[in-house]
Amino acid sequence: CSYVTVTLLRLLSEWVEGMPKAAAGVISSPSSVCLGVLLRSNPKVNEGQASQSSGAQVIPALSGLLLGLCLEYILNDTMDSNMSDGSAMDRASWTSETIMNLIQSMGVGKFLNLIDTWRKRPLPLPFCSGGMTSEMERRAFANWYGNNVNLIRRRMVIALAETGDEDESDSDGDGKGDAAENKSSRSLRKMLASQAKEIEELHEKVEEALRTISIKSIQMTQLQRVAELGTS
Repeated sequence: CSYVTVTLLRLLSEWVEGMPKAAAGVISSPSSVCLGVLLRSNPKVNEGQASQSSGAQVIPALSGLLLGLCLEYILNDTMDSNMSDGSAMDRASWTSETIMNLIQSMGVGKFLNLIDTWRKRPLPLPFCSGGMTSEMERRAFANWYGNNVNLIRRRMVIALAETGDEDESDSDGDGKGDAAENKSSRSLRKMLASQAKEIEELHEKVEEALRTISIKSIQMTQLQRVAELGTS
């Protein structure tokens, strides 16, 4: 059963990627309320059930990944058009605000560590556990998963900065000292958001360079084998 859940979570995560309407459809579904439960679940490893437990252990991380991607891709106008009537609003399970409230309630650092854990670990699949997973599949999953984790990290910084700006705009401080402090805080948050974006761009360039080096290395190996065959 855990493998079915893992497969569905990964399918939905790939489906909402770059698709705001798909993300809005997922979080507006009443069934998506279970994502909060799965995110906070703490699967325990039982002896004699290693293969099943490995599948269960990745479920909280993939649930967090899906919610994070929905937070990244949902658009306010899309949500407004989908929830223009009261019945649609009643059926909605998540909004950007409730997703952020859930993440903040469990701790932003804990949430990011949770989804980051599987960046370099092979995704457990039925009949393909541990080292049996092909290297190509493992590398493709690691690249896809890592890029989305970086995207969610940047979104967390931006969302927290926007939340801080709203809180400061609602404050009652009228003194010059409060105004200067609020301005400094806003500048700091904007700087952090900008740095997060720059770090993500640098990370993408490094990954692209590593992929190029890997391809060149494979080509050199193939040329070396051809040369050896030619001289033999």
